[in-house]
Amino acid sequence: MNLLSWGDEYFKSDNEGDVQIDRFKERLYLVFKKDRDEWNQDDLFLLKAVSDFMRLSIEALIKRPSERIKDVKALHYIAVIPSEWKEEIREVLLRPLFIQADLISKYDHKDRLLFCSELESICYIMIDPSKDSFYLERGKNTIVCRLSPIEENAILIKLDLVSTVNSMFDFPDAVIYPKVVRSNSLSLTIDTITDGIRAFIETGLPLDIQEEIIQIIMYIPYDECLSDIHEGDKTVLLMKPLITDTSEWELDEHQEVFMGSICLFNICAKIGETMRNNIKDLLLNDLVKEYDILTFYDEYSSEIYSDSNLLNWSNYILEYN
Repeated sequence: MNLLSWGDEYFKSDNEGDVQIDRFKERLYLVFKKDRDEWNQDDLFLLKAVSDFMRLSIEALIKRPSERIKDVKALHYIAVIPSEWKEEIREVLLRPLFIQADLISKYDHKDRLLFCSELESICYIMIDPSKDSFYLERGKNTIVCRLSPIEENAILIKLDLVSTVNSMFDFPDAVIYPKVVRSNSLSLTIDTITDGIRAFIETGLPLDIQEEIIQIIMYIPYDECLSDIHEGDKTVLLMKPLITDTSEWELDEHQEVFMGSICLFNICAKIGETMRNNIKDLLLNDLVKEYDILTFYDEYSSEIYSDSNLLNWSNYILEYN
């Protein structure tokens, strides 16, 4: 079999010998959740396809002139796996796949194949304080917020409470290991945002301009509001009126006052109740502590691209909470 596509929905081929393996991560995890004696022919084909893919990938790698890898038996591996996968899958299913691909032997030391979650791999590149970017420090508690598109108009916000520890060494430059203490998630849609805005303004503004106001508010760009602003200024900006020019509408005095109250803070308070509860559940701690929040757009997990307004409002709600 020629495995020419690895889950690419746009891949086309007229060759009947070409087989497309799609949703391989989800399917691999479904195989893991079955008992071995329940595996069917499709399951076995998937496992064979995965092991062949890994073997062929390494063969292609060692043929690159720049790599100069002469002894494949000397290679060590780190496999990056989805953070939500149970740890048992590493030894029960994935290590045997590396053995099946003849990349390692069952007699090799276990350190020849190490496993790393997606979240850990992200955190490992943020441990250098000399870089002008976010970095992890020993003892720092960080809430990592991954915005993962699940549809064009829907986004999954994955929340992970990450603690950085070093249980083996105590010298300043020792490697810091990020540990996921607790996880939570919630979904957000364009409808969630528009319904929240509508619920806030429907009692304060005339019906004939409500939809127009909703569209204006929806398209408020994040870069103009909160990006690259010092932490102390963000609270002020959250309270800043979103609409200052009301000359094109005929509003009475009370409506003018209400228009001035339309700000990110008040709208996010209407929308963000669920997220606030999810963050509280994530912390489960009554002690007063400081947490850093790292938010990023998780393009790795999906080829779907979210509506830019949904991404903006996801950031607004996270900032508010």
